[in-house]
Formats: sequence, C-alpha cells, structure tokens
Amino acid sequence: MKEILKLYDEQVRKNPITTPDLSKVDDNGVLRVEGFFNFVWSWDFTENETESLVTHQAECFRQKGDELMWRVFEHDRPSNIELHLKQQGFKPCPQSTLMVLPLEAYCIKNTEHQVKKVNSEQALRDFLQVAAQAFECDSDESEFNYFAKVIDDAQFALYCTYEKGVAVAAGRMEIPKGSSFGLMFGGSVLKEHRGKGYYQALITARIKLAKSLGLKYLSTEARETSRPILEKLGFISLVKETTWVLPKVAKRLS
Repeated sequence: MKEILKLYDEQVRKNPITTPDLSKVDDNGVLRVEGFFNFVWSWDFTENETESLVTHQAECFRQKGDELMWRVFEHDRPSNIELHLKQQGFKPCPQSTLMVLPLEAYCIKNTEHQVKKVNSEQALRDFLQVAAQAFECDSDESEFNYFAKVIDDAQFALYCTYEKGVAVAAGRMEIPKGSSFGLMFGGSVLKEHRGKGYYQALITARIKLAKSLGLKYLSTEARETSRPILEKLGFISLVKETTWVLPKVAKRLS
C-alpha cells in the first residue's frame, strides 16, 4: 500500500487538473490551483520554512479576499504544518480517508439502476441540484458555468441516476493526464432514496469507465459514513486526511 500511496502523491497530488477557470500555480514550493476554487495540492519545504510559507499563502488569500483549502495527509511532512495552519486561522473539516480500488482483477457487478452520463444543460442542472440537496449546501450559476465548460473534457465524467424521470443520485470522476488513477468525487444520494443501491450504481459506472481507459486504480476521499460501503466493494484504506479551510474574508483595500 505504501507503493500505491507514493504513486498517488506523484501522479495525482503533483499533477492537478486545470480547466478554463482553474489554473496551476507553483508558489515557493507550494503547488496549488486557483480560480473557481483555491486548493493546495502539494508542497516541498522544510520544517524551518513552514511558518513563513504557510503565513505567505494565508496572507496572499486574505489580500484577495478568497477562501483557500489545504489538504494534509497523515504521512505528509513537515510534521508541524497543521500547527501553523491553525495559527493562521485555517479551520479543519471532519477527517476523511483516502481509499483506492485496484482495478486489474476487479469483477464488475451489475446493478439494477441505470446511470446516465451528463451531456446536456438540463442533465447538468439535475446533477448540481442533487449534489446541493444531498450535501445540504448551495449551488449557484457560477458552479453551473464551471462544469458547463468541462462537460466534454476527457478529464471529466459526470453522472446522474434517475427514478421515474427525477434525478436522485449524482457523482463525478476526474482523470488527470498521464495518471494511473481515476478520482471519484461527490457521490451523493437524496435522503429519501438512500439504501436502494444508487450509491453503488454510481461507483459501478465509474469503475466501468476507469477500466475502459486502462486505469489501474480508482480513488476517493471517503467520509466515515461511506467508508464501510466502499470497503465491501473492495476499496482499501491508505491514509487519513484533513482538509483545512481558510475562510473567505472581506477583501482588503490597498
């Protein structure tokens, strides 16, 4: 499993996907994407440099008035990074687990639910509405505009499952160029439709795509509620992780 984690660090965390609204920035050894959202993917600095470089990132986004997310895995170094994130006002999200499914010997299990790939404006609105309701968060036109620009991008695949013509579950997969991994995000099912197999159907659709592309692994950041389901499907837990968020503040005037 250490070899898989090392491969993930090299092929995924050092190789973020960019889009028309998301650019890659290497800032003093800190690799992040910024634009539609701002996220630190990886970094390379010593323990003695941690305070100054974390402070620099935080100050940069305070000046912009934008939120910044920074995900830290248990094996990450320097060991003092979370201390300085906390000191700079980053807030921790609930811990999750990086899980992977080795695909080579995996036998796909058929499901009774039909999963449709999002390929139209209406399907995209269905996708976003389900995700917003399931995760009890807001979705606005900026989110629609972001995904509308990548709907035909080979690095993205968005899926919806319907019951009697109504969208009840949604999820997406991202495929970094040159990577052995397919990345699963946002598996969501409306509360009243949980326990009916929709979540597993979404995973199966992404497994089929990943295998058709010749990928070796499917990965996801699992909440504790999802981890037992994923383990039954063959996913392996690699490492715990915490996403730290620097809240958006009013933009400073120069």
